[in-house]
Amino acid sequence: MEDKEAKENLEQTKKSPKRHLYIRKKQPEKVKSQVFSSGTFSSDFLMEDLEEKAEQGDTVALRELGDYYGKGVKDVKKAFSYYLKLAESGDAEAQCLIGDAFSSGILFERAFEKNAQTSQKWYLKAAEQNNAYAQEKLAEIYYNGFTTSTNPIEKNHKEALKWYKKLAENGDVSAQNIIAKMYYDGDGVEQNFELAFEWYFKLAEQGNTSAQRKIADMFYNGYGVWQNHEAAFFWFSILADKGDASAQSKIAKMYYDGDGIEQNFELAFYWAKKSAGYGNDFTKIYHEDDYECIQDLEIANELEKEQARHSNDLAQNTLADMYYYGNGIKQNYHRAFFHYMIIAKSTEFPDIKNLIKWLNKMLDKGEIERGDCVKTDLKLLFKFFKKKSEKTKYYGNYNDFEFALGQMYETGKGTLKSIWRAIKAYTNAHNYGNEKAITAIKRLGQTYPETKRLIEKMLNRWNAKK
Repeated sequence: MEDKEAKENLEQTKKSPKRHLYIRKKQPEKVKSQVFSSGTFSSDFLMEDLEEKAEQGDTVALRELGDYYGKGVKDVKKAFSYYLKLAESGDAEAQCLIGDAFSSGILFERAFEKNAQTSQKWYLKAAEQNNAYAQEKLAEIYYNGFTTSTNPIEKNHKEALKWYKKLAENGDVSAQNIIAKMYYDGDGVEQNFELAFEWYFKLAEQGNTSAQRKIADMFYNGYGVWQNHEAAFFWFSILADKGDASAQSKIAKMYYDGDGIEQNFELAFYWAKKSAGYGNDFTKIYHEDDYECIQDLEIANELEKEQARHSNDLAQNTLADMYYYGNGIKQNYHRAFFHYMIIAKSTEFPDIKNLIKWLNKMLDKGEIERGDCVKTDLKLLFKFFKKKSEKTKYYGNYNDFEFALGQMYETGKGTLKSIWRAIKAYTNAHNYGNEKAITAIKRLGQTYPETKRLIEKMLNRWNAKK
C-alpha cells in the first residue's frame, strides 16, 4: 500500500509547477526522492533528512542536494555550497566540477566567476587522485596558459609534460601524441628526435595513422633513428593500403627509383595512378588504353582542375616522368605535359623547369610535329606562361616565363609567330637576369635582317651599361 501511495505522490510531484515546494511543504510523509540528474529520486530520504546528513558530511546527500539545486531548482549558490563541501571531502568528481566552473565561468548553465588559480587548485587535487580528466585539464592549462581570467597562469611546458606523461603511461593516445610532438618540434622542451621516435612508435604500433606517417618519415630521413629506407617503405605501405594518397605517392616514387625496394615500374605506375585520384568518371578515361588526346581547350582545362582536386605533386611528377621518359610504360609526351601542368597550376609561384624541359623537347628538330595533341598542349602552355608572367613581374621566376614566351613567339608554337614580340619577351627576360636571352636576341638579329638595326642598338646600350 505504501509503495502505491509513494508512486502516486511521485507522479503528483512531477506535474506540480513548484515540485520542490511540494516536496518540502505538502508531503511531510515518506516519499521517493526526486531524480536530480535523471528525473527520478535515487534515495528514500526526506529533504530534511538529506540536509541533516549533508551537514554530517554524507557524500551521497551532498551530491543529491548539489544536483537538486543545480539541475532542478537552478539555485547555483546552494548547488555550489554542497559541491564545495563534497570536493573538500576529497571527492574527485566534485573537484573536477568546481575546477570546470572556475575554468569556464559557467556552473549548471549559469554565469560563474572565472579564476585560473582556483581552477588549477581543484584540478590538481583531483589529478593527484589519478583522475584522468583532471590530469588532462591540468596539462592543458600548463601547456596553453590561462590568461583570460582573474589570477592568470602562464605557460609551463615542463609541468604540462609531467601531467601528459601520467596520462600517456595510462594509455591515453592523445597525450602520447602531444608528448611525441613536443619532443619532435622542441615545443617547450629540448628537441629530442630519439624520444619523439619512441613515443610515435608506441602510437604507430597501436595503429595510429598520423604516428605511422611520422615513423615512416623519420626512418626515411634518419631522424631519431638510423636511416632505413626499407623500414620507411614498410610503414608507407601500411598507410598506402589504408588509402593514404601521400603514402601512395611516396611508395610509387620509391618503386620508380628502386629506393628501399627493388625497382618496379609497373607497381610505380599503379601506385602513382592510385594516389593521383583516377577514380572518378571524369578523369579515369585519361588512362584508358584507347585514349588519344584532348583537343578542346576548355575540356582540357576542366580536366586539369578536376584532377588537381584529387592528387598530390609527388604522384603527378612520377606519372609525368614515366610518360616523358617511357619508363615502364609507352612514352607519351602529351600525357607527360598534362601531369607537369597540374603540378605547375597547384601553386601561385610554380617551379616550371619540367614544363621548360617539355617545351624544349617539343621545339627540338624532329620533335615538333607531334599531331593535334601537342598543338593543343602548346596553346595551353602559352596561355599559362602569359598569365603567370603578368603576375610575377616583380617577384618569382618572371625571366623564365618571358624567355619561354620568346621561344614560342619566335617559333610560332602555341601562338602566332611574331619576331618583334619575341624580341620584347627576350629583352624582358634579359633585363631580369636571364643569361640565355642575349644569345637568343643575337640569333634573331642574324636570322631576320629587318631586326638587325634595332638589336644592334639594344646590344650597344647594354654594353655601355656594363
